[in-house]
Amino acid sequence: MNTYLLNKLLNKVTGLILIATLSSANAYAQAPKAQWMSGGWGIGFRFKADDKADIDSWDADILADQIAQMPGVSYVIFNLSDAAHGDAYIAPHSVLSVLTPSATPTSPDADPMNGRDLFMDMALAFKARGIKVIAYCATQGPAMLKHGAEKAFDALENSDGTYTSVAMDNWAAYVTQEYGDTTDDSYKKAYAEVIINEYAKRYTTLIDGWWFDHAGLGNIPLLHQTVKTYNPDAVCTFNDGQKIPLINNNPGYEDYTFGHPNPIAQTPSNSDVNLPMLTSIEDTAEGYFEADGKWSLGHMFIPIQEKWNAGALVWTQEQGSDWMGRCLKAGGAWTWNVDLTDNQSILRADTVVLMNAVFDGILTSNGTPYSWLDQYGLVTNNDYEAADLQDFDSDGQPNHEEFTAGTDPTVPDVSSTAKSQFRISSIIQDKGTLVIKWNSESNRLYSILKSSSLKEGEWVVESSDIQGLETSTSYTYTAQKSDSKMFFKVKAEAIE
Repeated sequence: MNTYLLNKLLNKVTGLILIATLSSANAYAQAPKAQWMSGGWGIGFRFKADDKADIDSWDADILADQIAQMPGVSYVIFNLSDAAHGDAYIAPHSVLSVLTPSATPTSPDADPMNGRDLFMDMALAFKARGIKVIAYCATQGPAMLKHGAEKAFDALENSDGTYTSVAMDNWAAYVTQEYGDTTDDSYKKAYAEVIINEYAKRYTTLIDGWWFDHAGLGNIPLLHQTVKTYNPDAVCTFNDGQKIPLINNNPGYEDYTFGHPNPIAQTPSNSDVNLPMLTSIEDTAEGYFEADGKWSLGHMFIPIQEKWNAGALVWTQEQGSDWMGRCLKAGGAWTWNVDLTDNQSILRADTVVLMNAVFDGILTSNGTPYSWLDQYGLVTNNDYEAADLQDFDSDGQPNHEEFTAGTDPTVPDVSSTAKSQFRISSIIQDKGTLVIKWNSESNRLYSILKSSSLKEGEWVVESSDIQGLETSTSYTYTAQKSDSKMFFKVKAEAIE
């Protein structure tokens, strides 16, 4: 009974699963521009461009801080134009602000360019926090080629039931003066050369990408040329073409798919009608769709609520983790579009809770939450599987074992910091019992294994499903007469 040896506690006793991956850079003559989106996710939202009071009151740092604290978010998509309408903007414009001052943020003096540039403020705030920015633009432009005067921000209903818009009339007069007429071709050219050109020139590399809505109402080649002039590395997509399943609709012009689900007025975004979007990404090599030798990254742009920017939540955590996890693991990109709480400068609270829960439910093949790997800054290029297998602190324990053990993957096991160690801290003999104590976590289950030798295959479970306590847990072993010597080890398992 006097010879009880302490075996250093081992982490979770499981086989190591090796994941072989091929870098996208090795699969193409030149790495696709949207490669930074592959395996990553972002958040989309819309500022009310026709409500100037909201534009003035937004606190860019509050919103940027909120999103930066959410694990895994690598980019945001937000609007220059008033959501799907192209006649109002959240930033001053040298032409629009003169033609119709109410189409852009209110100027405090006579200078139309002195209105708040909310897009600039938000872009700077996000970029300072390492979050990339994609600009959403309504391609129908100030001519409102899709919705007409009835949906204009300054719409007036006439006695005969028709609608007029001063802003649209002003734009029509300007286009006639500069382009000779108001044909669709002239409107499309003016939108690219006047509206988008000015903003693209102003923001240059503050904009990492562009998302053009109802892009068939614009000149896609000219829009592409315009934005690439000021930032050749910016990624583009154009909402024009087949929605489900995903394909490369605009080869040579789109770097990622627009990812628009079936119209949510017909079916909610979580409907299985949209599942072929996901399975089409899973059917690709590394998440890319090829057409005419050009590549477009599979991207899903999904509202989390009933409407694009309002309504009750329609996704559950389980379905969200399943779909989003499968998209990211296939190499695609996923964007949740959510509602805003304007008077607090934040995303709507319940959408944040759900998005965090969804991301927390996405696990690597070893069972490590993506969110845990992000928490410790272990992930590079959205490659969670690779991060899971690395030994960040070079203490002989890969990150997935550190997660299972509840230890800090950034501090070597040889450190004296208790959080960095998973081991038996003491064994106290008291008459015929041994009190075995180890460092533990409250969200882990532990098993005690024993053996009379250190040979593999001779370990037996003494006790299992021991609920861990915060900091340390103990187990009392009653010695048997046959115990001439005994070795112990503890196995940890994360609670899902």
